[in-house]
Amino acid sequence: MRHIHLFSDATLIAQNDDRELDASVDDLRSDLSPNSSKEAAITTTLAPRAYTAIVRDVEQSVGIGIVEVFEVD
Repeated sequence: MRHIHLFSDATLIAQNDDRELDASVDDLRSDLSPNSSKEAAITTTLAPRAYTAIVRDVEQSVGIGIVEVFEVD
């Protein structure tokens, strides 16, 4: 299982490790939802600026993660 953290500078502004347990992710359009309900997902409104997303395995192991960002009207 993956855990995603979203930062603005050094401030943690959102995190998730199971989109099924996060009510705000229910607003995610079905065509943008991850295939598995156990995958991490964040839905939030962000002001234009730089952000950092960190994806980690629960055991903090090393690997590759993909972060996708969508503008949704």
